[in-house]
Amino acid sequence: MISSMGHAQDPDILLKSIEANNPAIRASAKWLESEKYRSKTGIYPENPDITFNYMRGNPDAIGNQQELEITQKFSFPGYYFAISSMQKMEFSQSEVLAEKTINDILYKAHNEIITLIWLAKKELTLSKRLKESSDLLALMQQGFERKEFSKPALDKVRIYHLNNQTEMAKLKSEIVIHNEILQQLNGGLTVNFTFSDYAPAESLPAFDSLQAKLMEFNPDIRIASLGMEISEQKVKVENMNRLPKIEAGYKGETILNQKLQGIHTGISIPLWENKNKVKQARIEENWSLLNYDQVVSEITSGLKAAYSNAQAVLQNYMNIKELASDSSLSESTFLLLKAGEISFPEYLSEVQLIFENQLNFLEVERDYFVLLNKINLLTGINVK
Repeated sequence: MISSMGHAQDPDILLKSIEANNPAIRASAKWLESEKYRSKTGIYPENPDITFNYMRGNPDAIGNQQELEITQKFSFPGYYFAISSMQKMEFSQSEVLAEKTINDILYKAHNEIITLIWLAKKELTLSKRLKESSDLLALMQQGFERKEFSKPALDKVRIYHLNNQTEMAKLKSEIVIHNEILQQLNGGLTVNFTFSDYAPAESLPAFDSLQAKLMEFNPDIRIASLGMEISEQKVKVENMNRLPKIEAGYKGETILNQKLQGIHTGISIPLWENKNKVKQARIEENWSLLNYDQVVSEITSGLKAAYSNAQAVLQNYMNIKELASDSSLSESTFLLLKAGEISFPEYLSEVQLIFENQLNFLEVERDYFVLLNKINLLTGINVK
């Protein structure tokens, strides 16, 4: 079968380093910590109020007046349980969002590793072509000096070799760029990893098993699902928020050497303060149901597309594997040229065809792993 990450250096080691050092992931962890404390606010009654008044009498015969009042405002007890439950759901949603941030960054890093493997294999293929063109140039130079080849024929080989050198320089530059991207993802720390090949991989799992994992794991679906629960709970909170607020306490007063004390009670009248909040919460609840259906449909379609593409790419890979993996084809063509059995234009045409087939093979292999990485991101199954 097609292959996956090789054992020369385990990509998981680098991915763990990125998870520990990436600035966005570290910032997400701090944000999640603040969300944890936010979820524990506003779930208790307000603090009690204590008021003390002291008024000096004038004239003195009246005496001084003292007042002490202690009051406590609170909603109906079920309100605090309802809002606490809602905020716990919101924190769960924040946890999934932080997890999604990690997954997205590691997905990008994994794609960069796949790209570097592809570039390393492409570099190996191009280096063979470059060596052949170098040997050909040396052969043509010797023949030109013996007057066996014309100057235009030598110039064609020089141009061919120069083009190969230019392509190799571009390739090395591209490798540097992708290594720098990995370094940036790793928090600026140097990435001392070299990934040069793939190891045998398992075949694609059945689509039904992937779809089941999608519903269980996918963070976007989980966020949308929690959004429905939060919206439903918010309707309960706003309904309870419309109930009267109760106020109770103690009040004492001392005047003219007489002391008065007793209880203080009060209740709010729910007229207009939260009039439209329940309506808003119900609309949000309906929206969350529609949003969940939309997210599930969109993510499922993405999985179907990635799975279908992976199957097609795998089939294409198997079709071209035998020819592309035969490195002796270009060597045989070079020997034919040296023996004078084919002309340089014929050699160039054949070598170009072989080289393009090898590059196409490497691109198909890379595309397969990119699609597997996408499936892994969506479902959480480690299909390698």
